[in-house]
Amino acid sequence: MIVSVENGDEQEVGSRTWQFVGPLSWLPDGKSLIMIAAAGEPALWELSYPSGETRRITNDLNEYFGVSLNGDASSLVTVQREVPTSHMWVVTPGAGIDRSRAVDSRRSGDFVR
Repeated sequence: MIVSVENGDEQEVGSRTWQFVGPLSWLPDGKSLIMIAAAGEPALWELSYPSGETRRITNDLNEYFGVSLNGDASSLVTVQREVPTSHMWVVTPGAGIDRSRAVDSRRSGDFVR
């Protein structure tokens, strides 16, 4: 939602529903902003103005805090917190622990049935 400081008019930007929107920074040209938001997993997003088109910048399971751009938007700074992960191991009965393998949850081909 954009609110005019001159008259208080509100304008909805885009049609996406967000679970939350955190810190944001406008790009110098005023045509888009970078924000931390969640429409599922939290991530850094670019939101175009006034079209409301979105582009996900990060695609991981980490958390981000704060977002800041330098004057010409050539650099972006944020704080990334790696989300602790759990590890699952596959051990075939009778094969011995030395033949076990870790299942990497980040690779779509690894799963246990």
